[in-house]
Amino acid sequence: GCSMADQWIQDVGALVPDRSRSRVVGFLQQETSKRIVEDWILSDAKPPLKLMDMSDVYKLSMAGPFARIQRQLGDSCEVVFTLEVRTSSELSLERVFECAAADPRSPWERIRSRWLEDVFGLPTRDTAVDFLEESPQGLSPALKGVIRVSQEDTAAYAGNPQRQVQLGVFLKPPGEGDMSKWVTITGPDGGAQWAGHEEISTLDAAVQALGAGFQVVVDVRGPWHVVTFFETSLMQATAEALGQGMQFLRGWSDAQFYAEALAMLDERLLHLEEDQSKPFATFLFSGRRSPHKGYLLLQNLWVAQRAPGYGGTSSCLTFRVLRECGWIGPDAGGIHADLKGKSVFLVGTHAHEGSMVFQAIAADADDESEYPMSSLLWHLNYWLCTGNLAVLPDTMGSPAFAYLLLSLGFPAGYVAEFNARHPERAGLEEAGTIFDQLSKPAVGGLVRQDSGNVKAFITQVFPGLQDGAGFKCLASEIGSKADVEEAKALGYVGMGCGGYLGEKPWGTGTPKHADVAEELTGRVDLVAKVSCVVLRGTERYPVKLGDYSVHGQWHSVKPGKFALTPRLKGTGSPVEQEVFQRAQRQGEVPGVGETFNPRAAHLVNVGNYTADRVVAKKFDGLAQEQKQAMLDKYWSIYNFMKSSCGGVGW
Repeated sequence: GCSMADQWIQDVGALVPDRSRSRVVGFLQQETSKRIVEDWILSDAKPPLKLMDMSDVYKLSMAGPFARIQRQLGDSCEVVFTLEVRTSSELSLERVFECAAADPRSPWERIRSRWLEDVFGLPTRDTAVDFLEESPQGLSPALKGVIRVSQEDTAAYAGNPQRQVQLGVFLKPPGEGDMSKWVTITGPDGGAQWAGHEEISTLDAAVQALGAGFQVVVDVRGPWHVVTFFETSLMQATAEALGQGMQFLRGWSDAQFYAEALAMLDERLLHLEEDQSKPFATFLFSGRRSPHKGYLLLQNLWVAQRAPGYGGTSSCLTFRVLRECGWIGPDAGGIHADLKGKSVFLVGTHAHEGSMVFQAIAADADDESEYPMSSLLWHLNYWLCTGNLAVLPDTMGSPAFAYLLLSLGFPAGYVAEFNARHPERAGLEEAGTIFDQLSKPAVGGLVRQDSGNVKAFITQVFPGLQDGAGFKCLASEIGSKADVEEAKALGYVGMGCGGYLGEKPWGTGTPKHADVAEELTGRVDLVAKVSCVVLRGTERYPVKLGDYSVHGQWHSVKPGKFALTPRLKGTGSPVEQEVFQRAQRQGEVPGVGETFNPRAAHLVNVGNYTADRVVAKKFDGLAQEQKQAMLDKYWSIYNFMKSSCGGVGW
């Protein structure tokens, strides 16, 4: 008389350590959990995915601005996202491909085939415009308005335009930047084409012919507002494939993964429950690196039930599934008794992608100022459209971005336009720098720390809340209990994390298949980033450097995580170094120049440079009126929000 779900719960429970077993089993026996187990874990026919499902809320928040920008740029602008599994990961796609080619009957072949099916299937997923239209209702009260899509915007997503996006899967020979010499994987069936090698028609044959050192490349190219939704979906499909491989290396069944992940989640929720001495928000940012969609949904349910200061989820899939099951209302309010009255709000603002694409759109602003002016121009567009003054400063380094905020006021006319569009917000003022206005808690949005030194960020760059003033800083580099305690002690208002809450329960050790991996590191390090922007026929290659680990210093050499289009990276092209040096220069705060802002002495970050490398920037030789005129000029050119940002959510 035991159902499949009941038996599965028993099996998982038997694998959970004693200290967590009763809580894990009790959670899984809830009606909502059982439904997820049945539909998303045990069912042979899983519910179909929508294109936006594996997106974070920030994608929806940027959808309106992206659609408006794309309309104004037209066909002259295309954006390319490229997948990269970094060498620091325990398992690479290349190793999966090699093992599959060596033994077509092995689990590796099944993992590779499933990954190809998922990747080539992305363009066939329904866009779900109705979800985009309804999602603003589910935003947390503090974020109301961050999703603003007009009828014209939603029309840009109608008719599944993603089917016209160019998606390519390739094998790049070692050091080869010419794509015409790459192997093209023709589809999920494993066919392959390789110019000059007509005798090779299968993926297995291509892998064997290439030998060691090839790279699996996935490029997705199309209009910005459409291709953006492939980023996180591509990452999740890859995380799932790598996760299956990592389970195989450990000899884990799916049940073992769930037991390990839920036990880890339980321990970390206990830690949050034990110390509630001061307010500290928990936002669940998970999905893109989740190896099991069933776990993603269970994780969201349990965190919503238990996490003190729970602020909401970034997972579009979670919100859609809970809504369709009738467990939450349109406003995200909890309906099902298992949620204990908790709301499962949608949370999220914007991401590095905006600043990266603007590196191409407003390249002239960066060239003239030698600071990341394009990133500020992206922020100004986003703020004006959504009314939310959230800051993500580290694309070219938080010190350089903060320096611009300290040195400039809002552009001419901006304050009046912002206040007219967003009367519900605390008004901006004409006087004062952008930095000073954002430091008012009633005005500024969350400022996200995403890289570098967690202490320096909140004590030196964006001083946290103290005596009713300062920035509302959010920590998103959380990997341990010590990280949580440090963020609390330093005054961060909360944390946004996913992997920390059970998504990566791998641990380290010795693999059961030593021919595949020498050691188990537990690392899953993958990204899908903007690698190229084609604007009026010219290609530009955006990058993100992120903050340096030591305050007062900067990237004097190219960092290991430097992500660049594979058409350049590792090919010996001088363009790779040119792109890095341009980005490096923008992130420098040299502290010299006739008009260097004395208020920014604490932001100088060339302490690890030799004296001959410290060079004043053009911007820091201008009078204050000239600096402000520079921003005014570029805002008049790159203000894409001149038309109303009204519509749904307005």
